[in-house]
Amino acid sequence: VERRWMEVALHQLGPDGLAYMPVRGRPWAGIASEPYGGIGDASQLLIPFYNGRIASVLALYTLRDPDGPWSATLRHLVDGLHELVLDDGERACFWPSMGRGVKAADRPADARMPTSWINCEIRTAPLGLVHAYRASGYAPALALAGRLNRYLREQFFRPDGAFISSQEAPHGPIHFHAHSASLLAMVEYAREAGDDELMAFVKRSYKVARSEGEPLSGYFPEFISPQAYHTSELCEVADMIALALKLSQAGAGDYWDDADRWTRNMFAEG
Repeated sequence: VERRWMEVALHQLGPDGLAYMPVRGRPWAGIASEPYGGIGDASQLLIPFYNGRIASVLALYTLRDPDGPWSATLRHLVDGLHELVLDDGERACFWPSMGRGVKAADRPADARMPTSWINCEIRTAPLGLVHAYRASGYAPALALAGRLNRYLREQFFRPDGAFISSQEAPHGPIHFHAHSASLLAMVEYAREAGDDELMAFVKRSYKVARSEGEPLSGYFPEFISPQAYHTSELCEVADMIALALKLSQAGAGDYWDDADRWTRNMFAEG
């Protein structure tokens, strides 16, 4: 089964190094909501979110099989992401959304960085790029991760670390997991790049996020909104446990008790 997954990962990569998801013969692939960009009449989907995940997968295969094709394939995917992003040199994102990518050659000249809350979900890309850098040593991967993280931080967080829907509409939907997973991408980057200022920001934001939940049991809400049903996905619980561990490992604080408590209570029960 694992070998077949590895073959599929390679098979999905196009000549540009990017991973494409086929639609033809796979009707379930069409279950995509409009906020994620829909599918239109495409036979292959180019999904930035998915490419971030594939970067992490290829990084893992590189570590497990150093003599295989994975490192070169990983670098090719990183180069493909460089060609896909909308990049002003300071920050980078994907246009028109995290769910659908348009290559630079097809992008209108007046394309602007998207501001919808759903674009916080590009956090898989900078995390995958940090994994790519760690596995291959390919410096452009870390540099691009930094610019994607800067976009996330500026667009979906306040300076004190509080989560917002976006700078354009700060009181819209605030999806906890999209933000907490963005912090995971930032803390991984900060550790690799030696970015103490960003590490301090993640620590501030972690403390704010902690206050949005119930830190004794480890409950964290799916959405931060007085109008939303106060449900909880295990996604955000896992994110907060991982943040507690990674911040502690980095020496940014001592949050081992948080990780222990939340694992025993909310996560294990879930």
